[in-house]
Amino acid sequence: VMPNSKHYLLGFWAGMVSPVIQLADKAPKALETCIQQITLAYVESRLFMAEASANANNTSDWDDPLEDEVLRAEQLEVLSNLGRCRYQDTAQHIMKHFDDTQRIGSQGSMPQALFGKKMTWLVYMMGALVGGHASTKASRADTECAPTHVVNGELAGRVFRLVNLTDQQPSPPESLELAYLYFLEQFRKVYIGEHAKQVVQQQVSERLATVLGLEDENAVLGLLVNKIGKNLQHRYSLEPVIKKTLALFHELAAGINIVHTSDRSPHLIVSGRLLLKNDMVKY
Repeated sequence: VMPNSKHYLLGFWAGMVSPVIQLADKAPKALETCIQQITLAYVESRLFMAEASANANNTSDWDDPLEDEVLRAEQLEVLSNLGRCRYQDTAQHIMKHFDDTQRIGSQGSMPQALFGKKMTWLVYMMGALVGGHASTKASRADTECAPTHVVNGELAGRVFRLVNLTDQQPSPPESLELAYLYFLEQFRKVYIGEHAKQVVQQQVSERLATVLGLEDENAVLGLLVNKIGKNLQHRYSLEPVIKKTLALFHELAAGINIVHTSDRSPHLIVSGRLLLKNDMVKY
C-alpha cells in the first residue's frame, strides 16, 4: 500500500467519526468498533515508529514525523478525529502505555533514546486527544464511563508530572519539549481563553482543578505560566522551543480575559493579577 493511500484511508475513517457520534444509538455498533480498532492500531504504529527511529542501525527510508512538523501535524489531526470515537477507551489505552514506558524508563531498562522517542509520541497523542474532544458530544460508549473532564485531568496530570521531572534535567530532548508545548496549547484551547468560554463551564474548570490536585482554575493557569518561565530561563539554546514558548504565551495572554465564566469583568482582574504575581513572570 502506498503511503498516500494509507493517509487517504485514515482520513476516510476519521471522517466517519462525526456521523457515528451524531447518530448515537442509531449508528451501527460494528462501525464504532472498527473505528476504535483502527485508532488503537494507529497508536501502536506510532510507538513502533518510535522504536524504529531510536534504533541507530535503522535503515528505513521513511521520514520521521517527529522531525517534520507538517507531517506530524497531519498525523496528529488524524488521531485527533479518530480519538473522538470511544475517546475514553483510547485515552486509557494511551495512558497505560505512558505509565508502562515511564516505569520501565525509571528502572533503567530502556535506552534513553527510545524512552525519549516514546514519551514524545505519547505526549503528542495525549494532546491530540484533548484538543480533538473539546467540542464533541460523548459517544455511546463514553456515556457509560467517567466524565470527560476526569479523563482529561488524568491525561494532563501525567504530562504535568513528567514536565516537572524533565525540567530538572539540564538538556532533555528538544522533541519532547516541543511535545509538551503542543499539549499545553491544546489544553489552553479547551480550558483557558476565548475558545474555552464556548466549550467548558465554570464548574467543569473547578472539577478539573480538583482532579489535578489544585485549588482552582487560576492554579491551573499557573502551571502553564510556570512552564513558559522555565523554558525562557533554561531552554534558551533551543530556538524552536523558545519560538513555540513565546507563541503559547502570546495566545495565553491574548485570551486571558475570557476564562470559563459569564462574570467577565471581575475574572479579568483576577487573571491579570495571576500573571503579574506569578514568580516566573518576574524573570
